[in-house]
Amino acid sequence: MSSKRGMLGNSYLNELLGIILPKDDAVYQMEYTLPKRTEKGEGLRVDAIVFGAERKNNLAIDSKFPLDNYLVMSDESRTKEAREQAQKDFQQDLKRHVDKTSQYLSEEDSIYQVVMFIPSDVVYLAINELRFYGVVENACQKKVWICSPTTLYIVLNQIVLANRN
Repeated sequence: MSSKRGMLGNSYLNELLGIILPKDDAVYQMEYTLPKRTEKGEGLRVDAIVFGAERKNNLAIDSKFPLDNYLVMSDESRTKEAREQAQKDFQQDLKRHVDKTSQYLSEEDSIYQVVMFIPSDVVYLAINELRFYGVVENACQKKVWICSPTTLYIVLNQIVLANRN
């Protein structure tokens, strides 16, 4: 199920990028393998990369869809204990996703900030509720910006405007 959500998130990300940015491999690419290597020697693969001018200040984007525990957490038919546990598990899922997304930061690839794309505005809003502030603060400290479809649209438009100027 999570692989289907991953494909859905990547598809949605691809659609958003294609609407806002020129469809040109010099501007952005999907499923891009970075020169940076994992501890096992494998290339890191981001869901998308938006290239800056002269391939400097590139922006890596990784789609994450932490849905399972969110659904339990928000299901009023579940017991209070089950919802509270799901909320804790949801926060742990988010922390793991932030940590995984932060691994794409790379001076050699000129990636100094990374977007963790949440392809659901509803899930994104839950993350930004006060009770999840620690997750958002941790992400900011790691230079991972959590974006929904709406906020990613704004970020990408700012990139387009900056490149025009």
